[in-house]
Amino acid sequence: MLRVTFDDKAGKALVSDTLHRAKDTRPVMEDFAEYMVRSIHKNFEVGGRPTSWKPSRSEKTLQDSARLKNSVWQKSNTTSMQVGSNAKYGRIQHFGGVIKPVKAKALAIPLQDWIKGGPRRYKNLFFLEPEKGKPGTVGILARSIGGKGSEEVQPMFALRSSVKLPPRPWLLFQVEDREYVAKTLARYLKKGRLA
Repeated sequence: MLRVTFDDKAGKALVSDTLHRAKDTRPVMEDFAEYMVRSIHKNFEVGGRPTSWKPSRSEKTLQDSARLKNSVWQKSNTTSMQVGSNAKYGRIQHFGGVIKPVKAKALAIPLQDWIKGGPRRYKNLFFLEPEKGKPGTVGILARSIGGKGSEEVQPMFALRSSVKLPPRPWLLFQVEDREYVAKTLARYLKKGRLA
């Protein structure tokens, strides 16, 4: 057993105050949780930190609808804090992986930037055989353009048996986040304030 004895009133008061603050770190945990949400939002704003994410077809990777970014939640109590997301696809976006169709024979991948939704939203689509040398491509859904009798077609969707997503770590704390946590906790335990 380790026993420390202080005869100094100021020293006793400092240790007593520190121990009291250490029992309820709720203000610190609330601050950390809010700080981490801001840090994760910054990961989206800059397209990945400390390493940039592999770009997707969209202009801003992982930000087309901002659903993933907006799904980030935080909670805290007297001794801990948590930050996470309830988005089902958050895990595969973070770690990467292979997506396979669940209810259909193939995944329909939009081939035009302006396409919103799946093939069922578009009328008069027809199937084209895939080009040779395109492994994993089951076919193409296209539509006729240029009016009656025109042989001009517009490819709309690539039908794939699977799609491999690269990892894009977004639920990630940075080195500066850890430094902030250490400094803030030390300041709170010593002085009883966050800033």
